[in-house]
Amino acid sequence: TSRLLLSDKKISAFFRTLLKGEFMRFVPSNDGVQAELFLIEPTGEELQVRCLCRHNGKIDIGVIGDPQHFERMVKTYSPDVVFGVSRHVTLSS
Repeated sequence: TSRLLLSDKKISAFFRTLLKGEFMRFVPSNDGVQAELFLIEPTGEELQVRCLCRHNGKIDIGVIGDPQHFERMVKTYSPDVVFGVSRHVTLSS
């Protein structure tokens, strides 16, 4: 048997196409750019979160919906993808 090995970058790009984010509104913050958004899985299941992109480059995500759903999402798509999608939606809106 042969196996195709993909780089972390390619895997991350693949999952990023599956997990989507939808901007809702900006939330005022002195610590950086903050927004409420939905993370949307390919099944259409949505999770509402608040993403804070701090001035120092760190990202904080507060779960407005079900915390267990967020934990499962992080396990399924990886922290890099969940935080990356959230960051992208927050900063590009």
